[in-house]
Amino acid sequence: MTSLSNKPLFNQFISSLVFFFLLVIILDFVCSSTASVSSVTSPFIYTNKKVKVAEERKEAKALLKWKTNLHSKSQSFLSSWAGSNPCNWVGINCDDKFGSVTHLNLSSHSLKGTLHDLSFQSFPNLLSVDLSYNSLFGTIPSNIVHLSKLSVLNLSYNQFTGIIPSEIGQLTSLLVFYLAANRTIPASLGNIRNLTTLCLVKNQLSGSIPHELGMLNSLIDLELSTNNLTGTIPASLGNLRNLTTLYLVKNQLSGFIPHELGMLSSLTDLELSTNNLTGITVASVGNLTKLACFRLFTNKLSNLISFEQNNFTQLKVFLIGTTHLYKVIKFKSIISSQETPFAIATADSDIGFPMYATRVNMLMRDVYIGAKRFWCVIAYQIQNSTGFSL
Repeated sequence: MTSLSNKPLFNQFISSLVFFFLLVIILDFVCSSTASVSSVTSPFIYTNKKVKVAEERKEAKALLKWKTNLHSKSQSFLSSWAGSNPCNWVGINCDDKFGSVTHLNLSSHSLKGTLHDLSFQSFPNLLSVDLSYNSLFGTIPSNIVHLSKLSVLNLSYNQFTGIIPSEIGQLTSLLVFYLAANRTIPASLGNIRNLTTLCLVKNQLSGSIPHELGMLNSLIDLELSTNNLTGTIPASLGNLRNLTTLYLVKNQLSGFIPHELGMLSSLTDLELSTNNLTGITVASVGNLTKLACFRLFTNKLSNLISFEQNNFTQLKVFLIGTTHLYKVIKFKSIISSQETPFAIATADSDIGFPMYATRVNMLMRDVYIGAKRFWCVIAYQIQNSTGFSL
């Protein structure tokens, strides 16, 4: 009877013992698996570290080679460039994970030399290059095409010569492009469809504006001022529906302002002064209702134009000066704007307001007229202008 009464306790002991052994086996299996995973992962981590170190050394070597070929005084400004880890150097930013150089910013560092000793292919992850306001010279090397991830390129205010390499058109990730002192605009720039800013101001650009620029549908800011560009303004620029700024000042552009510009409904700043433009139509500017600044002086405009059906309510600056200006534009809608602070004509102009202008209750903040001959009956209705000078 006693042995039978102890049987449940014996069974419970056996069950506990079996459970214990099973638990030991499971834990042993888990530990073995973890060790196995560790043995696989460790080499991977180790390999990553080796790749990171190798990448750093390759980029450091390329930068140091470029440094040694800069003028001696320039090298002193890069005294931190030493060793094999460029991520701690002045003007260099790296990716935290892989330690690869992503940003090269040496703007205003008094650098003098060329770019030909800079091995661009050594920087596969470079996103931004800013070398503006230095004294870099020579041509822009075509191997810049290796910067396939580049989104910002600023080489403005240097002393570069020669043409803009067509290979730049292959940098399809480029969003912002500033450049100075080159000769022609390559048509291949039309391939950079994500470009939002193209600034080629104060270059030595010659030839015509390539119609391919009209393919840059993302463009917001187009600045080609102070060059020697000739020919007409391409009608294809009318395709740039996101454009807010168009600077074509101080070139030798001729012909009529194309009516396609009237389709740039987002345009706020239109600068066409100091060219050889001969004609303007209502279609070319009449629908630019967001226009805040319009400069057209020092051209050869001579055709009659009326804006009587248009109202530039956002216009803040209006500069238009040309011989026989009264043959060029009627001011009714412009001077009736409540927001227009300036209406200016250059000193060599003949300017006239039509008689109906004297009946407009002018709400301009300041009206400055500098003209060789001025004709208009200045009536008392011009009473709310805070400044009016002749």
